[in-house]
Amino acid sequence: MSIRKNGKLYFRLVISFVIMMVVMSLVVAVTALLTSATRAFDTYNKLAEQYGEYVSELVGSGDRIDEWIIEGTDDYYDAIHEECLHTREIFDSVEDLYVYYPTRDKNGNILNDMTIIVDTPNEQSNEYEFGYHFGKSKAYETILKVFETRETVTHDKIENDGGKMILAVFSPIRYSDGRVAAVAGVEIEIARVIERIIMESIYLASIADMGIIAFAVFLILYLRSGVIRPLKALSVHMNRFVSDEGVLVYEPITEIHTNDEIEQMADDFNALAKRIINYTDHLEVQTTVAERRRVDLDVASQIRSVVSSEINYPAFPERTDFDLCASLGHTLHNRCSFCNYFFTDTNHLFVVLGESLGEGLAAMIFTVLAISYIKSFAKMGFGPGKIAAETNNQLCSKEKKDKGLTIGAVIADIDLKTGVMRYVNAGMPPILIKKPGEDFRFDKAKLPFSLGQMRGLSFEQSTLSLYQGSTLLFTSFGISEMCDPSGSKYTMERLRDSVNRISGNVYALDETISELEADLEKFRNDTPVSMDTAVLGFRYFG
Repeated sequence: MSIRKNGKLYFRLVISFVIMMVVMSLVVAVTALLTSATRAFDTYNKLAEQYGEYVSELVGSGDRIDEWIIEGTDDYYDAIHEECLHTREIFDSVEDLYVYYPTRDKNGNILNDMTIIVDTPNEQSNEYEFGYHFGKSKAYETILKVFETRETVTHDKIENDGGKMILAVFSPIRYSDGRVAAVAGVEIEIARVIERIIMESIYLASIADMGIIAFAVFLILYLRSGVIRPLKALSVHMNRFVSDEGVLVYEPITEIHTNDEIEQMADDFNALAKRIINYTDHLEVQTTVAERRRVDLDVASQIRSVVSSEINYPAFPERTDFDLCASLGHTLHNRCSFCNYFFTDTNHLFVVLGESLGEGLAAMIFTVLAISYIKSFAKMGFGPGKIAAETNNQLCSKEKKDKGLTIGAVIADIDLKTGVMRYVNAGMPPILIKKPGEDFRFDKAKLPFSLGQMRGLSFEQSTLSLYQGSTLLFTSFGISEMCDPSGSKYTMERLRDSVNRISGNVYALDETISELEADLEKFRNDTPVSMDTAVLGFRYFG
């Protein structure tokens, strides 16, 4: 036999990791781009500052520039020009190295009319000769700052005469008394900067992507060997155990060695299956209905204890942020209600209350299968909506021959830090909700479908905000469907009115549930019970 959904969960996990990898790669690429851009602009600005200061040191004192303007250039000027040309050629991103000498008015104010002292552009055909009046400069305001501050000043993203976007840095050339005589300018083409940014970004992104891919491959292989395969093996054994009509086929699960909750579920199933086989081996020698019913009730009691959490109050005495109390009553052989609560991490408490909607031993085993899937998917980090959908699909395997085998369940994930509860009600009575200072009311979130009813169903997930003192009451159908001697049912309305009356006199959850069960017994009197009863109360303190 093979389960119907073979490989689908693994396929979805692989797709999820691929999507995650693509998203992470995009994030890394953007981060690398921003980081490279910041580093590249800082690097080029510092480099331009160094070249500007270097040219300033080559020229030396501003007095020498005055001499050149009055008397003309000399051999030292030619040496400086050659050195600037050589420096610019070494670093091909430098568009131009030059020295500006500003024109002043009669009052000594600097005009936007620059005279070229030295010019070594990347394209020598555009070189200006000594003494050429360059005229207005787009960096005029920046050059003024150099004269005012007597320090090197950066001007980002200006357009030169060739139409190229450049980074420009201007360094002062001072007189012997410290005044600024001229400026040494360095221009770096932004296109070259962007090219370097792109190359660095590709390099950084490639390294990061390789790390992401290696991690994703490792995680996928780990999930396949440590989660998917054990879950498949567990599902196959459970389905075989309940699928053959008239015969329970028990094959011990021996291939799961994950040393975690999945292996624990396999061990629990092995122990439960052995007990069931031991019981059913004696059924053929039991001749009376009474004896057979007693055995069925023993089996049902065993199964109910396996699928439900241990009933203690308080359930988690070490926790002060919530209170929880549960009660299971009237175990019957033809229905199996259960309640289970467990943590997936410190702040997330899962509460599951449900019941099988079939009859006989197969319905009870089906409950074991359902709670195993629910806990496994919860441990994998799925929300209640996805847990319900995946559990439903797994329960609808082709080995399932009894279409009446279904599970009603409320699956709730309570964030104890924020007070937000995400939940799905799949075919169970509505939750009773009591806000501080208010009466209990019915929750409207209830779905018509149960788990295992039809493959491919989607289960809408609802959200509820809990406040300090908020109280929830989860119940099975055994409560509202209980009958009195006249055949009248207890009903959900009577349940709501009863808990409102009880909560007006009693606050503690265990006392509230005890009072409710006493009221149920008084209503029932001697009427036979037709189904299990389960009730769970939860109060949030925050």
